[in-house]
Amino acid sequence: KIYLMGDLSQEVASLLLELEFPESKIEVVDNIEKTINQEKQNPYQNYFLSNVTILNQVRSAILK
Repeated sequence: KIYLMGDLSQEVASLLLELEFPESKIEVVDNIEKTINQEKQNPYQNYFLSNVTILNQVRSAILK
């Protein structure tokens, strides 16, 4: 699953859909910290891709 965060998340979601990425695998996130905390509990490897506008928020949430 890919979690989209930040100012352009809706635009990126639209682009992914145009590229036939499965809609069920795309989630636009409003609460960054909550989503990251949930994903930290999963046993699999997580990757978070952030744009510059929210990089510090994502980094802080990961490091908590």
